[in-house]
Amino acid sequence: MIAGDYFCLKRLPSLSRAICSLIRNSILFRKGKIHFFPEIVTAIRYATAMSSSSRSFLVIASRILFPVALIISLYQATSHSPIKLSEANGDKILHLLAFFILAVLDDFAFPGRGFGLRKILPLICYGILIEYIQSFLPYRSSDFYDFLADCGGLAIYALLIPLLKHIPLMRERWKD
Repeated sequence: MIAGDYFCLKRLPSLSRAICSLIRNSILFRKGKIHFFPEIVTAIRYATAMSSSSRSFLVIASRILFPVALIISLYQATSHSPIKLSEANGDKILHLLAFFILAVLDDFAFPGRGFGLRKILPLICYGILIEYIQSFLPYRSSDFYDFLADCGGLAIYALLIPLLKHIPLMRERWKD
């Protein structure tokens, strides 16, 4: 066992224990030595050990997944072979879905603020940035309708918030 594992395994709920175990046994640890991102592992252990509530877990998981989702979406937007759908407007569906997921992660990562302009505006700027970068890539094209699909994903999340408040796991985000 790596130092601190006993504390990690005793204090965390079962899902968090599974995540700690996955991280411990993944590429982050080899032969008892930390090779990559030790500060992330320490931050996860410390933050989740402070409180075992599901809201705390959602906030921490969202704060970790949000930048990961930003990086993945930027990679997909600038790569030679992005995910393709057979639908005529499959690209728009992917934009809508990606920005819906980004909106969820952004809102859950910072629950102290409502889903307003302080969260929406940076995501809109990110959508504009993606289209701007694509305009310089010879194998990609910039499309205003992609940007509208990005805004559509944000709008769908904003409109679904009243319904999401009734889902048990998701309602934790809006508890005071």
